[in-house]
Amino acid sequence: MWYVGLDWADTHHDVVILDEAGRRVGSQRFVHSPEGLNELKQLMLRIAGSPEQPACIVETNHGLLIAFLLEAGFPVYPVNPKTANQLRKAAGAKTDQIDAYLLAKTGRFDLAELRRLEPDRAIVAELKTLTRDQDTLIQTQTRLVNQLTACLKEYYPAALHLFAKLQQHSALVFLQTYPTPQAAQAASLEEIIATLHTGKHTKSRQVAPKIFEELHRPQLVATAVIVRAKSRLMLALVKQLVVVIQEITSYDKQISTLFLTHKDQQIWRSLPRAGQRLAPRRLSEWGEDRSRYADASSVQSLAGTAPVPFQSGNYAKAHKRFACLKPLRNALHQFAWQSTLHIRPRRLKPPSWLMRLDNTPPEARPRLPAAPLWLLRALRVLSAVQAAFAPTESPKRFPWRLFCRPAPVPAEVLACPTSAAARHRVPDSRCGLLATDHTESRPCRGQWGCGRAWLASARSSWP
Repeated sequence: MWYVGLDWADTHHDVVILDEAGRRVGSQRFVHSPEGLNELKQLMLRIAGSPEQPACIVETNHGLLIAFLLEAGFPVYPVNPKTANQLRKAAGAKTDQIDAYLLAKTGRFDLAELRRLEPDRAIVAELKTLTRDQDTLIQTQTRLVNQLTACLKEYYPAALHLFAKLQQHSALVFLQTYPTPQAAQAASLEEIIATLHTGKHTKSRQVAPKIFEELHRPQLVATAVIVRAKSRLMLALVKQLVVVIQEITSYDKQISTLFLTHKDQQIWRSLPRAGQRLAPRRLSEWGEDRSRYADASSVQSLAGTAPVPFQSGNYAKAHKRFACLKPLRNALHQFAWQSTLHIRPRRLKPPSWLMRLDNTPPEARPRLPAAPLWLLRALRVLSAVQAAFAPTESPKRFPWRLFCRPAPVPAEVLACPTSAAARHRVPDSRCGLLATDHTESRPCRGQWGCGRAWLASARSSWP
C-alpha cells in the first residue's frame, strides 16, 4: 500500500508518495492540464503497479482532478482541510510540498478511519448539482432584491408599499413601466390596470385603486439628479432580476422532471410539507446508498446538527459544528422547520406524524416546540427507513404503517428469540405500558398491542 498526498490548486498539484514504512518514494509538482494529470497517473502506476494500490488523500471531493482519479480507478479519500494541521510541526512551516506530505502521513496513520469516496449515480449527482446551483441563483435573487429595495428607498419609497413582494412579476413590470414617482403619478387608473394585467396580476382591478391612492399621497421627494441616477440603477437591477427569476423557474422544471424519475421519490415526497423544492434536496443530499450512514448520529455529524463537546478539567461546553456539509445541514434544518408548521396554536408537542413514528417514552419527549430535538428524532426514523428497504425496492410512499400498525403482526418478527418470557426493546406509549411489561403473562391491553415495536424488535440496530 502506498499513500499519495495531493495538495491541489487551480494551476498545479503537488504530490508526495509514501510507502508503508513512511519513506518518501516520490515527490513532484504537476501542471493542471491533460498532460500533467497523465504524468501523475504514470508516476503512481510506475510506483504502485496497480490503480488499487495507492490511496489518494486530497482536501476536496469534487472537481476535474477528482473526476480524473476516479475514472482512472484510483481510490480517493477526501479529508477536511484542517485535518493535516494536526500533524504540522510546532514551527508552523507551510508550503504546498509540506501540505502534500502531511496529507500522505494522514493516510498512513488514519486510513482505517477515512471513508473512500463512492460517487453517486448519475441521476443523483445531476440532481445534487442542479439543486445546489439553484440555491446559488436564489441567493443571487435575494441579493438583487435587497439592492433594489435600497435603491427604491433613495428616491421611490412609495413603490415598496404597492406590492407584497418586489420580485413578483407584476411588481417588476410596474417598475419598468413607471421607473420614477412622477411617471407613476401621471398614470391614470385605467393605465395602471392595464399594466397590472400585463404583469399577470390575478386581481388587477381590485388592487389598482389602492395603488392609485397610495401613489397620490404626500411623499418625500428626492432631487432631480438623484431620481435620474437611481432610476437608471433600478432598471438595471430589474432586468437582472427578471432573468434570474426566469432561470430559477426553468431549474424548477428540470429538477422536478429528474426527481420524478428516481425510484425513491415517492418516499421523500410523502414527508411532511416536502414541497416542490425541499423533497429533491432531501433526496440528493441524503443520497440513495443504504450503507453510507451507520446510524442517525453519522448523519447528524455530517450535517452539522450534532454539537461538538469540549471538556478540560472542570470546564465543559458544547459549540456548533462548523465542519459539515452546508447543503445537507440546510436541507435537514428546513425539514425540521417545516415539521413544526404542523403544530396548531398553543399545541406544545411535536407533530402527530413524528409522534407516531418515534418510540421515545412520553416522559422523555420535549414539552416545548424544539426543532433540533424533533430533527434528531426524525433522523432516527429516516435512518431506519433507509435500512429497512433494499436498494432494489421502491415503496410507493413513506412506510408509516410499518412503524405504527395494529396487531396482529408477523409471527416470525415478534417471536421471542430465547424464550416466551423474552421482552421487546421498545416502549409502547399508546397503551401506557413499557416494553418490559409486554410478555405472554401480561399482554398489552392497548388497541395497538406491540405492533409499533415490531421493526425495532427485528432490528437490534434501531437508532
